[in-house]
Amino acid sequence: MQKLNLRIFALIFALCLFNSCTNTKVKSKNTPFQGYACQQPDKSFDDFLEQFSNNKNFQQSRYILPLVYRSGSYSLANDYGVTVELLNMEKIKSLNYSIFRSKSERIKENIEQQIELKTERYIELLHYLPNADADMVLYKFSEINGCWFLQEFHDISL
Repeated sequence: MQKLNLRIFALIFALCLFNSCTNTKVKSKNTPFQGYACQQPDKSFDDFLEQFSNNKNFQQSRYILPLVYRSGSYSLANDYGVTVELLNMEKIKSLNYSIFRSKSERIKENIEQQIELKTERYIELLHYLPNADADMVLYKFSEINGCWFLQEFHDISL
């Protein structure tokens, strides 16, 4: 009986030791945004947005690729639904429209800009034509290591 108790104790001890070794948390090197960095962190989202709006080269350096492009509505009344496309840089450069309008383009086209959702590291920004269902695009930005990046845009125009 004593041998059995000793074996059970040894087995439990070994399991506890093994479990404590395998349960240690190790930070994964594989993050969804691994490899995304900028030369200098942004002072604020507003500073980033000013440069992102007016400098196409800067804008293209701040995409998370592949860039997610959604179009359509999640509304039940909409028969078409939402389509999703992943855009690489080659596809982005071949587009015949600007993904993100500059301030002067927005003024010229009467497009307004409004923050829809804001947390410390995530912002959703809407470009829209007031009093219309046309021309509505939602942009989703994430902050990574002090730098803001566009990860997705969604054309929700009807």
